[in-house]
Amino acid sequence: MKTWWSYANSAAASALAGKTDEAKIALTEARRQEPKLTVKWYASVVQTPWFPNLLDGLRKAGLTEE
Repeated sequence: MKTWWSYANSAAASALAGKTDEAKIALTEARRQEPKLTVKWYASVVQTPWFPNLLDGLRKAGLTEE
């Protein structure tokens, strides 16, 4: 199971809900588990119906574009 994906989604959801501290903690764990994680990389491997909101949340959590 891809646990980095769960942490990345948690980071995005927390950031969109205004829970900045939680978002940063989840994003740190996602990046620890998947060092290649960037917005560009995520966009290339994950496709979901809520994709634009997810990417916005990851950006708000502090994930870099590249």
